[in-house]
Amino acid sequence: MKSALLLVASIGLFACGWTGKRSVVSTQTIPPLSTVDSRTQKNSVPVIHVFVALCDNVNQGIVPVAPSLGNGDDPSRNLYWGAAFGVKTFFSKNKSWLFVRALSGAKNSQILERAVFKHAERDVFMVADAYRGSEIKRATQDFLDAAAGIPGEAVDILRRKE
Repeated sequence: MKSALLLVASIGLFACGWTGKRSVVSTQTIPPLSTVDSRTQKNSVPVIHVFVALCDNVNQGIVPVAPSLGNGDDPSRNLYWGAAFGVKTFFSKNKSWLFVRALSGAKNSQILERAVFKHAERDVFMVADAYRGSEIKRATQDFLDAAAGIPGEAVDILRRKE
């Protein structure tokens, strides 16, 4: 199970992070320290964007897991996000990645939580979004849009918690 989750995460990371000869482009932008406008700018540093549709026993037609792990509306205990090998927990404990901050909810209700990490040795950021389990189609579409180079919303990782 652990290796399968890491394989899926690796495929997602590679697909989102590689854009050929151009610099890394993501649907998230780490803006300059100045004010953030509504237009998405090209990233000044590489940004990896991870799209996670939370495990959902009710809406995804999967083999059910324990109710707490398979609640697609509870990122903190979800199998793919907050559990031992979930994306947020895994990278929070990984010495190569520094946890920057978590933002509850993005600009839309499909994303329940966003976690931002910075690589410990390189100027590389990772933005991971936890989509409601019922929003797996939206998560997939957003992933495909990002892989196609379509810009998304700007993310201000420096602002204080709301």
